[in-house]
Amino acid sequence: MALSDRFVLRYPRGDISLLSSFTNLHTLKLEGEKHVTSSHYPAQQTTLSLRRLKRLCVQWIIVGIQDIQFDIPKLECLDIAYWKLQKETYYARVQTKQLSWRYKGMFTEDEWKDKIQKAIQSELRSVLIQYHNTSHFRFPSTSKEMVLKIFQEPTVNAALSAALRAVTFEGPLGDMETVAAQDLGYQKTT
Repeated sequence: MALSDRFVLRYPRGDISLLSSFTNLHTLKLEGEKHVTSSHYPAQQTTLSLRRLKRLCVQWIIVGIQDIQFDIPKLECLDIAYWKLQKETYYARVQTKQLSWRYKGMFTEDEWKDKIQKAIQSELRSVLIQYHNTSHFRFPSTSKEMVLKIFQEPTVNAALSAALRAVTFEGPLGDMETVAAQDLGYQKTT
């Protein structure tokens, strides 16, 4: 089936291997749940063969995504957007050149100081370690100070590879600031 190069799947659960029939798919957006309940029906362990996929967007929480085998080339971009941070996070097991991470939840100033900031820090550490072969990361500018500190932590620093080239911070109006890997203390190796 070669109908579209983009596809959105809302609430992926059960066996989603039928997506492999979209042979020309370049962009796949998986929209999960904003909240996970104990009765949530996860995506089943399966293999998705999408040889032309360049961009994967994972929005919200998709229980079971870590069990999906993605038979794909290295992605151009993995876009992760969360509404609510969970105690347990689920990551797609893919390799990507660029990773964009956003948190779209609403919180009060007191919540930020108390628990949200710690949850975001934990999430960012996990993302950086999970996707350590990524060459370019993109984060919201509001998290710049936090991200730069996390990059200096020994466990994160040791996990990141020589593939890292830059980190971009995107402002609310689309303005961007890019920090080269060398400025973060990472050296290119040939």
